Amino acid sequence: MADGSSTTGPAFEPLAVGEVRLDDANEYYFRQCHPSFLDQGIPTTQIFGDFPSDNGRISGNRGKTTDPRSAYKFHTETLDNDSAGVWAVTVGEVEQVESRVVDDTGAPSVRPPDPVPPGHSYVDMQHLSKQERRRLRKSLRDAAVERRRVYPDETGTLDMPVSE
Repeated sequence: MADGSSTTGPAFEPLAVGEVRLDDANEYYFRQCHPSFLDQGIPTTQIFGDFPSDNGRISGNRGKTTDPRSAYKFHTETLDNDSAGVWAVTVGEVEQVESRVVDDTGAPSVRPPDPVPPGHSYVDMQHLSKQERRRLRKSLRDAAVERRRVYPDETGTLDMPVSE
């Protein structure tokens, strides 16, 4: 459907003007990890945690419009935020836990900070209960940890999809 929902899937909130649901299951969603969210160098589920100010939307960057290095540099240099690095999950992995990834760079309501990060997007948790959010955090954290940190790159093995 035009609002990003389906008749058989989760009951998502309608998308705002300028928001676009990502539909390529292989596209990467990049997430910064604050250093305090690491346990012996491994992200805890807090990497995909939401705070009250997030309104059920976990900010990140989409892989078709930016890369992990650019996302990291923007986050740490332009916005002057702390990051232990960038981890990645796919849109398909997000959908497996009854959620979606939404690009909101074209939405007039993108919350500060300004400027808007390249490829700003979010994992939508607005429709999930507390228990479902815990399951989402664990599932996405496990997928990201299995893939390993993608920037600064430890392995050089991230198989980035070809942009069209």
